[in-house]
Amino acid sequence: LESFKRLTDKTVILLNNATQQELIESYGFDTVVDDREWGKHQWKIKQDFIKNVVSRYRPYITICLDMDEEFTESTTRESLIEWFSKEHTAYCYIVNLWGDGYNKQYSFGNVRAWSWAPKDKMTEQFYEFEQKPVHCGLAPKWAYGMRRHAPFVVLHHGLKDEKDRMKRVKRYEKYDKAQTHISNPDYYEELKKPNSKADVLNVKQIEERAIEEAGKLSPPPHIQPLVPKQKNTVLVKRQHDGMVITVEKDRLQNQLQQTYHYKGQKYGFELI
Repeated sequence: LESFKRLTDKTVILLNNATQQELIESYGFDTVVDDREWGKHQWKIKQDFIKNVVSRYRPYITICLDMDEEFTESTTRESLIEWFSKEHTAYCYIVNLWGDGYNKQYSFGNVRAWSWAPKDKMTEQFYEFEQKPVHCGLAPKWAYGMRRHAPFVVLHHGLKDEKDRMKRVKRYEKYDKAQTHISNPDYYEELKKPNSKADVLNVKQIEERAIEEAGKLSPPPHIQPLVPKQKNTVLVKRQHDGMVITVEKDRLQNQLQQTYHYKGQKYGFELI
């Protein structure tokens, strides 16, 4: 709530079986209630919210946060406006707080803000979310096709305490028992570990690294690129997870024609 108060002109909060509506409204924020079952209809709830509610505010930039997340103080209104003067999405570094530190291995990059500039050209596709009951993201699909690191860091408090991690385990066992909706099932196993060791958290160092990585393509800041871009090469995105690879220009058409299967689904490659 403090991040929204500090960074936005107008805030509307989507409530799903929530219990703290009065607290939210004490900030002067608008609220919308949608109590469809989150673990089954999450993508549709979010898509309808953006299309039918947020669009009415005619935003220039939308900031999207879960209620257990906050931007660090280095993110300001001015830095967001400057970033969106040349970019359409902000692919931020999400720091999973863990015990008395954070979990570096399972911290990651993700979209937490996007521009409405592409809407007129994209029409209905602008609003479409990944159709998954869990792990569908906080932004429409198109925003994940522009995964260029932004110099912004988000702290995620929802896994800090072991009891909260266990709640998450139960949720995923209910809604993703077959582990078909997550790119790395090892994440579920990490959540189950009791008293797992945390990495030392130095927010200032993480912010500095995010600034250094700004403008580069994914993966997240603590992982080296799969292949560095070289002369006479182009960048191609793997469809199922957005991983970026480097391809020689004379092999581009062959690469784009290739398909592969992941968890029973057929995917291909896209030129960035």
